[in-house]
Amino acid sequence: MKFRILFLALISNCITPFHSDAKENLSPTEHVIKGQKQFFDLNMDAAITHFKSAQEEQYEHFDQLADGENLVQAHLYLALCYHSQQKLDLARAEIRSAYVLNPEKKLDEKKFSPAFMTFVQQTIETLKPTLKFYPLEVHSNPPFAKVWINGFPMGVTPLILQSWPQGRHVIRLALEGYASWSKLISASQPSSQKIKAQLKADDPLRWVLQKPISQNTPPPPKESLRFQAQNLPEYRASSSGWLWWPVLAAAAGGIAYGIYHHQHRKEAETTPKTSIQIQWP
Repeated sequence: MKFRILFLALISNCITPFHSDAKENLSPTEHVIKGQKQFFDLNMDAAITHFKSAQEEQYEHFDQLADGENLVQAHLYLALCYHSQQKLDLARAEIRSAYVLNPEKKLDEKKFSPAFMTFVQQTIETLKPTLKFYPLEVHSNPPFAKVWINGFPMGVTPLILQSWPQGRHVIRLALEGYASWSKLISASQPSSQKIKAQLKADDPLRWVLQKPISQNTPPPPKESLRFQAQNLPEYRASSSGWLWWPVLAAAAGGIAYGIYHHQHRKEAETTPKTSIQIQWP
Protein backbone atom coordinates (compact mmCIF):
# COMPACT_ATOMS: atom_id res chain seq x y z
CA MET A 1 0.00 0.00 0.00
CA LYS A 2 2.80 2.41 0.92
CA PHE A 3 4.62 1.51 -2.29
CA ARG A 4 1.51 2.31 -4.34
CA ILE A 5 1.07 5.71 -2.68
CA LEU A 6 4.74 6.54 -3.26
CA PHE A 7 4.45 5.52 -6.92
CA LEU A 8 1.42 7.74 -7.48
CA ALA A 9 3.18 10.67 -5.81
CA LEU A 10 6.18 10.29 -8.09
CA ILE A 11 3.95 10.17 -11.17
CA SER A 12 2.05 13.28 -10.09
CA ASN A 13 5.31 15.21 -9.67
CA CYS A 14 6.53 14.16 -13.09
CA ILE A 15 3.39 15.24 -14.90
CA THR A 16 3.54 18.95 -15.73
CA PRO A 17 0.25 20.81 -15.62
CA PHE A 18 -1.26 21.98 -18.90
CA HIS A 19 -1.28 25.71 -19.43
CA SER A 20 -3.49 27.31 -22.02
CA ASP A 21 -1.99 29.81 -24.44
CA ALA A 22 -4.37 32.40 -23.09
CA LYS A 23 -2.63 32.22 -19.72
CA GLU A 24 0.78 32.86 -21.25
CA ASN A 25 2.36 36.26 -21.31
CA LEU A 26 1.08 37.20 -24.77
CA SER A 27 0.60 40.64 -26.23
CA PRO A 28 -2.88 41.78 -27.32
CA THR A 29 -1.85 41.31 -30.94
CA GLU A 30 -0.75 37.72 -30.26
CA HIS A 31 -4.02 37.03 -28.42
CA VAL A 32 -6.02 38.27 -31.41
CA ILE A 33 -3.97 36.18 -33.86
CA LYS A 34 -4.25 33.04 -31.77
CA GLY A 35 -7.95 33.70 -31.22
CA GLN A 36 -8.52 33.94 -34.97
CA LYS A 37 -6.69 30.66 -35.51
CA GLN A 38 -8.79 28.94 -32.83
CA PHE A 39 -11.95 30.36 -34.37
CA PHE A 40 -11.16 28.99 -37.83
CA ASP A 41 -10.29 25.67 -36.18
CA LEU A 42 -13.82 25.78 -34.70
CA ASN A 43 -12.42 25.86 -31.16
CA MET A 44 -14.80 28.55 -29.93
CA ASP A 45 -14.02 28.36 -26.22
CA ALA A 46 -10.29 28.90 -26.75
CA ALA A 47 -10.97 31.69 -29.25
CA ILE A 48 -13.29 33.49 -26.83
CA THR A 49 -10.67 33.23 -24.09
CA HIS A 50 -8.02 34.82 -26.29
CA PHE A 51 -10.25 37.68 -27.41
CA LYS A 52 -11.27 38.43 -23.84
CA SER A 53 -7.62 38.39 -22.74
CA ALA A 54 -6.74 40.89 -25.47
CA GLN A 55 -9.51 43.20 -24.27
CA GLU A 56 -8.56 42.94 -20.61
CA GLU A 57 -4.92 43.81 -21.20
CA GLN A 58 -5.72 46.86 -23.31
CA TYR A 59 -8.49 48.22 -21.07
CA GLU A 60 -6.18 47.81 -18.08
CA HIS A 61 -3.87 50.41 -19.66
CA PHE A 62 -6.49 52.21 -21.70
CA ASP A 63 -4.99 55.67 -21.00
CA GLN A 64 -1.81 54.48 -22.77
CA LEU A 65 -3.58 52.98 -25.80
CA ALA A 66 -1.44 53.65 -28.88
CA ASP A 67 -3.10 51.39 -31.47
CA GLY A 68 -6.83 50.76 -31.22
CA GLU A 69 -7.04 48.33 -34.12
CA ASN A 70 -6.32 45.26 -31.97
CA LEU A 71 -8.98 46.28 -29.43
CA VAL A 72 -11.64 46.79 -32.10
CA GLN A 73 -10.70 43.49 -33.75
CA ALA A 74 -10.96 41.71 -30.40
CA HIS A 75 -14.52 43.06 -29.95
CA LEU A 76 -15.58 42.19 -33.49
CA TYR A 77 -14.18 38.67 -33.48
CA LEU A 78 -15.68 38.01 -30.08
CA ALA A 79 -19.01 39.18 -31.49
CA LEU A 80 -18.43 36.80 -34.40
CA CYS A 81 -17.90 33.90 -31.98
CA TYR A 82 -21.10 34.73 -30.11
CA HIS A 83 -22.95 35.16 -33.40
CA SER A 84 -21.90 31.68 -34.53
CA GLN A 85 -23.16 30.32 -31.18
CA GLN A 86 -26.45 32.23 -31.59
CA LYS A 87 -25.71 34.28 -28.48
CA LEU A 88 -26.96 37.40 -30.19
CA ASP A 89 -27.28 39.65 -27.12
CA LEU A 90 -23.62 39.11 -26.26
CA ALA A 91 -22.68 39.70 -29.88
CA ARG A 92 -24.58 43.01 -29.92
CA ALA A 93 -22.78 44.15 -26.77
CA GLU A 94 -19.40 43.54 -28.41
CA ILE A 95 -20.47 45.37 -31.55
CA ARG A 96 -21.58 48.33 -29.46
CA SER A 97 -18.17 48.50 -27.73
CA ALA A 98 -16.35 48.40 -31.06
CA TYR A 99 -18.62 51.09 -32.53
CA VAL A 100 -18.08 53.48 -29.60
CA LEU A 101 -14.29 53.14 -29.96
CA ASN A 102 -14.41 54.17 -33.61
CA PRO A 103 -17.77 54.83 -35.31
CA GLU A 104 -15.95 55.46 -38.61
CA LYS A 105 -14.49 51.94 -38.70
CA LYS A 106 -15.47 49.94 -41.79
CA LEU A 107 -15.58 46.15 -41.80
CA ASP A 108 -13.30 44.25 -44.13
CA GLU A 109 -15.33 42.11 -46.51
CA LYS A 110 -12.40 39.67 -46.81
CA LYS A 111 -12.43 38.90 -43.08
CA PHE A 112 -16.14 38.65 -42.26
CA SER A 113 -19.00 36.82 -43.88
CA PRO A 114 -21.87 38.73 -45.54
CA ALA A 115 -24.30 37.37 -42.95
CA PHE A 116 -22.22 38.73 -40.06
CA MET A 117 -21.71 42.08 -41.76
CA THR A 118 -25.46 42.40 -42.23
CA PHE A 119 -25.96 41.57 -38.56
CA VAL A 120 -23.43 44.24 -37.57
CA GLN A 121 -25.13 46.86 -39.72
CA GLN A 122 -28.54 46.04 -38.30
CA THR A 123 -27.15 46.16 -34.76
CA ILE A 124 -25.59 49.59 -35.30
CA GLU A 125 -28.83 51.01 -36.73
CA THR A 126 -30.67 49.70 -33.68
CA LEU A 127 -28.08 51.04 -31.22
CA LYS A 128 -27.76 54.55 -32.62
CA PRO A 129 -31.00 55.84 -31.04
CA THR A 130 -29.82 54.56 -27.66
CA LEU A 131 -26.40 56.23 -27.83
CA LYS A 132 -25.64 59.84 -27.00
CA PHE A 133 -23.61 61.84 -29.49
CA TYR A 134 -21.95 65.19 -28.92
CA PRO A 135 -19.58 67.58 -30.74
CA LEU A 136 -15.92 67.01 -29.96
CA GLU A 137 -13.33 69.72 -30.53
CA VAL A 138 -9.61 69.27 -30.04
CA HIS A 139 -7.34 72.33 -30.06
CA SER A 140 -3.65 72.66 -29.32
CA ASN A 141 -1.08 75.38 -28.85
CA PRO A 142 0.81 75.33 -31.14
CA PRO A 143 -1.68 74.01 -33.72
CA PHE A 144 -1.37 71.31 -36.40
CA ALA A 145 -0.63 68.52 -33.94
CA LYS A 146 -1.59 64.99 -35.01
CA VAL A 147 -4.63 63.62 -33.18
CA TRP A 148 -5.34 60.01 -32.22
CA ILE A 149 -8.64 59.02 -30.61
CA ASN A 150 -8.66 55.56 -29.04
CA GLY A 151 -5.54 54.73 -31.03
CA PHE A 152 -6.94 55.77 -34.44
CA PRO A 153 -5.56 58.76 -36.41
CA MET A 154 -8.25 61.40 -36.87
CA GLY A 155 -6.43 64.40 -38.32
CA VAL A 156 -4.64 67.47 -36.97
CA THR A 157 -5.60 70.27 -34.64
CA PRO A 158 -7.84 72.18 -34.71
CA LEU A 159 -10.05 69.08 -35.08
CA ILE A 160 -13.85 69.35 -34.95
CA LEU A 161 -16.05 66.24 -34.94
CA GLN A 162 -19.70 67.17 -35.16
CA SER A 163 -21.02 63.86 -33.85
CA TRP A 164 -19.01 61.56 -31.59
CA PRO A 165 -20.49 58.86 -29.35
CA GLN A 166 -20.39 59.52 -25.64
CA GLY A 167 -18.21 57.06 -23.80
CA ARG A 168 -14.73 56.39 -22.51
CA HIS A 169 -12.12 57.78 -24.90
CA VAL A 170 -8.41 58.49 -24.82
CA ILE A 171 -7.08 61.41 -26.88
CA ARG A 172 -3.41 61.68 -27.76
CA LEU A 173 -1.58 64.51 -29.53
CA ALA A 174 1.87 64.52 -31.10
CA LEU A 175 3.85 67.32 -32.71
CA GLU A 176 7.50 67.25 -33.75
CA GLY A 177 9.66 69.11 -31.26
CA TYR A 178 7.07 68.83 -28.47
CA ALA A 179 6.32 66.25 -25.81
CA SER A 180 3.36 63.94 -26.46
CA TRP A 181 0.09 64.85 -24.75
CA SER A 182 -2.85 62.63 -23.77
CA LYS A 183 -6.13 62.88 -21.91
CA LEU A 184 -8.72 60.31 -20.83
CA ILE A 185 -12.40 61.22 -21.22
CA SER A 186 -14.78 59.31 -18.97
CA ALA A 187 -18.21 58.11 -20.03
CA SER A 188 -19.89 60.63 -17.70
CA GLN A 189 -18.54 63.70 -19.52
CA PRO A 190 -21.02 66.45 -20.56
CA SER A 191 -22.86 66.41 -23.87
CA SER A 192 -20.20 68.55 -25.56
CA GLN A 193 -16.46 68.55 -25.16
CA LYS A 194 -13.87 71.15 -26.11
CA ILE A 195 -10.32 70.11 -25.36
CA LYS A 196 -7.44 72.58 -25.28
CA ALA A 197 -3.94 71.13 -25.08
CA GLN A 198 -0.93 73.24 -24.19
CA LEU A 199 2.03 71.37 -25.68
CA LYS A 200 5.42 71.62 -24.00
CA ALA A 201 8.63 71.84 -25.97
CA ASP A 202 11.00 68.93 -25.71
CA ASP A 203 13.87 69.15 -23.25
CA PRO A 204 16.87 70.47 -25.24
CA LEU A 205 19.14 68.17 -23.22
CA ARG A 206 17.16 65.00 -23.92
CA TRP A 207 19.64 63.90 -26.61
CA VAL A 208 22.53 64.28 -24.17
CA LEU A 209 20.73 62.30 -21.49
CA GLN A 210 19.93 59.41 -23.79
CA LYS A 211 21.70 56.09 -23.36
CA PRO A 212 24.84 55.46 -25.42
CA ILE A 213 24.50 53.70 -28.75
CA SER A 214 24.25 49.95 -28.28
CA GLN A 215 25.83 47.30 -30.45
CA ASN A 216 22.48 46.69 -32.10
CA THR A 217 22.27 50.27 -33.34
CA PRO A 218 23.45 50.54 -36.96
CA PRO A 219 26.60 52.66 -37.43
CA PRO A 220 26.27 56.13 -38.99
CA PRO A 221 27.01 56.53 -42.71
CA LYS A 222 30.62 56.81 -43.85
CA GLU A 223 30.04 60.34 -45.07
CA SER A 224 28.87 61.32 -41.59
CA LEU A 225 31.91 59.69 -40.00
CA ARG A 226 34.26 61.49 -42.40
CA PHE A 227 32.54 64.81 -41.70
CA GLN A 228 32.86 64.23 -37.95
CA ALA A 229 36.51 63.28 -38.28
CA GLN A 230 37.27 66.42 -40.29
CA ASN A 231 36.05 68.50 -37.35
CA LEU A 232 38.57 66.94 -34.97
CA PRO A 233 41.72 69.00 -34.13
CA GLU A 234 43.96 66.05 -34.96
CA TYR A 235 42.44 65.70 -38.41
CA ARG A 236 42.67 69.42 -39.10
CA ALA A 237 46.33 69.46 -38.04
CA SER A 238 47.21 66.45 -40.15
CA SER A 239 45.22 67.68 -43.15
CA SER A 240 46.83 71.13 -42.95
CA GLY A 241 50.27 69.43 -42.87
CA TRP A 242 49.45 67.52 -46.02
CA LEU A 243 48.48 70.77 -47.73
CA TRP A 244 52.04 72.18 -47.18
CA TRP A 245 53.79 69.27 -48.91
CA PRO A 246 53.24 70.53 -52.49
CA VAL A 247 54.50 73.98 -51.52
CA LEU A 248 57.63 72.58 -49.88
CA ALA A 249 58.31 70.29 -52.84
CA ALA A 250 58.03 73.19 -55.28
CA ALA A 251 60.36 75.33 -53.15
CA ALA A 252 62.93 72.54 -52.89
CA GLY A 253 62.81 72.02 -56.65
CA GLY A 254 63.35 75.71 -57.26
CA ILE A 255 66.34 75.83 -54.90
CA ALA A 256 67.94 72.77 -56.51
CA TYR A 257 67.48 74.23 -59.98
CA GLY A 258 69.00 77.54 -58.88
CA ILE A 259 72.07 75.81 -57.41
CA TYR A 260 72.55 73.70 -60.52
CA HIS A 261 72.20 76.68 -62.85
CA HIS A 262 74.65 78.74 -60.77
CA GLN A 263 77.30 76.01 -60.76
CA HIS A 264 76.92 75.43 -64.47
CA ARG A 265 77.41 79.12 -65.26
CA LYS A 266 80.45 79.34 -62.95
CA GLU A 267 82.06 76.38 -64.66
CA ALA A 268 81.43 78.00 -68.00
CA GLU A 269 83.12 81.20 -66.86
CA THR A 270 86.26 79.50 -65.40
CA THR A 271 86.86 77.09 -68.25
CA PRO A 272 89.37 78.56 -70.77
CA LYS A 273 87.98 79.18 -74.16
CA THR A 274 89.70 77.46 -77.08
CA SER A 275 90.07 79.56 -80.20
CA ILE A 276 90.22 77.78 -83.50
CA GLN A 277 91.85 79.54 -86.40
CA ILE A 278 90.81 78.49 -89.80
CA GLN A 279 93.20 79.13 -92.64
CA TRP A 280 91.64 79.59 -96.02
CA PRO A 281 93.51 78.40 -98.99
